[in-house]
Amino acid sequence: MKSTRVVCGSFLLLALALSGCSKGGAEGGGAQGTGGGGEKAALSDAQTAELQAKIDKYKKLPELPPHGDPFDAKKAAGKTIMTIPSSSALEFCHQVDLELARVAAEYGVKAVEYENQGQPNQWVAGMNAAANSGANLVNIACGTDPSVLSPQTAQLKSAGIPVVAAHNYDPTKKELAPDLAGIVNAQYKTVGELQADWVILQTKGRANVLAIDDIGSDIATPELVSGINQEFAKYCPQTCKVRHVSVPIPNWSTAISPVVAAELSRNPDLNYIIGVYDDMVKYILAPLTSAGATGRVKIATFNASPSVVKMIQEGDVVTFEVGEDSNGLARAIFDQDARVLLGMPPSKQSYAALRIFDKSNAKEAGTPPKFTNGYGNAAADGYKKLWSGTSP
Repeated sequence: MKSTRVVCGSFLLLALALSGCSKGGAEGGGAQGTGGGGEKAALSDAQTAELQAKIDKYKKLPELPPHGDPFDAKKAAGKTIMTIPSSSALEFCHQVDLELARVAAEYGVKAVEYENQGQPNQWVAGMNAAANSGANLVNIACGTDPSVLSPQTAQLKSAGIPVVAAHNYDPTKKELAPDLAGIVNAQYKTVGELQADWVILQTKGRANVLAIDDIGSDIATPELVSGINQEFAKYCPQTCKVRHVSVPIPNWSTAISPVVAAELSRNPDLNYIIGVYDDMVKYILAPLTSAGATGRVKIATFNASPSVVKMIQEGDVVTFEVGEDSNGLARAIFDQDARVLLGMPPSKQSYAALRIFDKSNAKEAGTPPKFTNGYGNAAADGYKKLWSGTSP
């Protein structure tokens, strides 16, 4: 696989770990890809079957993810939770916070979001505000790097206010910030694997991909990108080409469209764009449409925001979404928060389920789609039993 990376407009060419590193002006990483050419089959029948089986597994309704022992969540009544997301402008993150507030209220707990636009100084201000607002627990949420806020976390811990990392770390992450009272993971690496698996299948192992990420803004994005690269290296090292571009969250509205336009100009063999989060899609779609490239270049993404799922239902440019159960994630966060507030050991494993949406099942998200649709009732029913002291 041929892999390159562009960060904030400067060219930093990174080879995959398995293939060493190039220097100077050479592009890094692996064998030269054909980007769609060649006659020999790029995937074996066994590889195709393996990839299809993985896609089919994640298209099914999810089951209740791992959780801790049953307990009485109503004992946390009267407490206040403050959540500081990476950015309130991210639709998925805001939806999770809304659902967290709704679920918490059922148990007498107040949950509020500290609104921000993704700037580190705003996160610091949120942590400081928590100490003065009567919050009993703080969630650093939705991809923010908790280590950036370690001084504030230590201060809150000293003041008796625990801090939970909610949807920041992939389960494979080993190096964690200090002083955290609990962790709710996000399956970022699996998401990246599934995005790549889909593209490899759809292109029959001859993918020519622009992958847009936000490394530097979201602590877990490197694991997601690792999942993408792992699958391309595994299934089509000789016939796939991937170019990575990192765009910080605050710059998405101004930087993504020019990146896509430039790639369309320089790379006539481009056939897929992976926008690792679907708030990127509107900025990807505009230059594709302007260039008349929607027939040959498709989009795969993550988060299953209703507006993007609707694009799958009604069009053929966005072909694939990995959705994360926002209702399940809100419940996983409240579950961990309530355990910490009650002085219980936090769950050792906690995360929300994933589900793939494509043309065949996108209508299960509703018409029009909603964040709350398409994942079944396993999380809602399971956690309700769990919080009443009964094993689900």
